[in-house]
Amino acid sequence: LLESGYVAMGGGMMDGKAASHDAFLFALMRGVAVLVVSCPCSLGLATPTAIMVATGVGAALGILY
Repeated sequence: LLESGYVAMGGGMMDGKAASHDAFLFALMRGVAVLVVSCPCSLGLATPTAIMVATGVGAALGILY
């Protein structure tokens, strides 16, 4: 029963692409957790900067009016 729930949530996929995708998400989440614990200021500065850059690029490409 527990195993079928694990498969239903996408954790038990057996093909290589899904396994590598799961590994990437696992590593990404752990990396963000390390950043939040070690230096929360880095995310506080990087997030607004990324939003400003993305808004500028979107405006330059005509996506935002």
